[in-house]
Amino acid sequence: GNAGLAIAYIGKKIGVDVIVVVPKTTSNFVKEKILSEGAKVVTHGDSWLESDQWARNISKDGKSLYIHSFDHP
Repeated sequence: GNAGLAIAYIGKKIGVDVIVVVPKTTSNFVKEKILSEGAKVVTHGDSWLESDQWARNISKDGKSLYIHSFDHP
């Protein structure tokens, strides 16, 4: 939620496309806030771990950067 919103905000400010992957348990309110910052929201998995694994997989396309939601220097 908050990490995705922060990345969406920064992406909008610097003109970078952002995809935020969230689990099915994420509220519509949070998803709408992320969308309002111009990011794409992908809902995947029943838990944070499942959505994190999906985010890691889609970032392997050679064009994307994976940013961990709470463990990134």
